[in-house]
Amino acid sequence: MQIIKQIFRKWYNVYTKPFDTLTKAKKKEGMGDSVKSMILGVSTYPVFAILGALLLFFRSSLPGEYLAYLIDRTIAESLVLAIIMFIGFFIQAGLLFGLAKMLGGKGSFEEHTSLLALCTAPFYMLYGVAIMLLGLLPAVGVLIEVLLLIYYIFLVTLCLKISHGYDWGRAVLTWMLPSFVIILLITIAYFMAVSAYFNLLLAFQSGL
Repeated sequence: MQIIKQIFRKWYNVYTKPFDTLTKAKKKEGMGDSVKSMILGVSTYPVFAILGALLLFFRSSLPGEYLAYLIDRTIAESLVLAIIMFIGFFIQAGLLFGLAKMLGGKGSFEEHTSLLALCTAPFYMLYGVAIMLLGLLPAVGVLIEVLLLIYYIFLVTLCLKISHGYDWGRAVLTWMLPSFVIILLITIAYFMAVSAYFNLLLAFQSGL
């Protein structure tokens, strides 16, 4: 539990004091910290997905026999998506690292990945919260997703700048080069999650 508390404290500091926190973390965080942070981050997503599914169920006035089906399907889909998120992070980190080196970046892969993990893991958790809110307050959920994505892009840029010691322009260029691929993956993940979420409601309403 102590480790989890420490990780959550780091996440809070990254999102509230990003400059100081990431600068200090550059020499303190290691690859092991990255893996633990990402495991915790993707693990929270299924939890919020299940809570969101329950909110959807209780708001829909559907018969109780559909609850088990809803939970089973949500667990299966959210676990698959969590695995994709975990693997996708390290693929994305490797891609960005290669591009950063091409642009004159000086950071090591460990520094690069550990800082990105500190920003990405809590993003996954907060994204799960936004998905949960879609079932309760759709407009609020969408707004949170948009604002969260904008802030996450800023944090990624800051991570690249700090870990590789180059200017803002090259930091932005690093993620802009593969931006079409990254945006496509995020968009696909978003629509998979939202589509699965609302398909459940349609399936229940039609009596399966």
